[in-house]
Amino acid sequence: MQLHNQVDELRHCQDEVTQLRSQVDELRHASVVHVKSDGVQYVNDSFASKATALQKSSCPPVRETERAKEKPRSSASRKTVIGASTTNKHVASVKTIRSVNIFVSRCHPHTANAMLTECVDGAKGDLEIHGVECTKLKSRFEHLYSSFYVQVRVASSDFQKAIDLLMSAEVWPSDLLVRRYYPPKNGED
Repeated sequence: MQLHNQVDELRHCQDEVTQLRSQVDELRHASVVHVKSDGVQYVNDSFASKATALQKSSCPPVRETERAKEKPRSSASRKTVIGASTTNKHVASVKTIRSVNIFVSRCHPHTANAMLTECVDGAKGDLEIHGVECTKLKSRFEHLYSSFYVQVRVASSDFQKAIDLLMSAEVWPSDLLVRRYYPPKNGED
């Protein structure tokens, strides 16, 4: 009996929702009555008609304000330039180093840090690496597999090239799982 009453209440709610939707649709498409001195005139009061009426009104367009009259700044003037001249040696730049952080998992339980370092060194090709650090992470089942956090330091100019190289499947031995690693911001592991 309770189930029957709940079904009836649900049908009643469904009917109310249908009625409310039809009322909203009627209000959207309803015409508003404007009374003028010569009689009654029906005007469609939609957003589009209001926008058209506003454009035709005597109000100045927003773009003609004083700020809009100023010359707009071009994006070309704000473009950052990185020097590439090899002949101009008057000023020296600071070498900036960035780290590509990688998570490597599904390694054999007896895998050592040096093995992963050798793997990165063997795959680097012409990429200049300024250091590789491997940290063994605590695995859930240490007797089955091991996981590592590998930090590869490269020049900032080679950062994207290093990501593309180290996230390539051809670099790593088969069946290893490799992802980008994002260390915790609060310093905890």
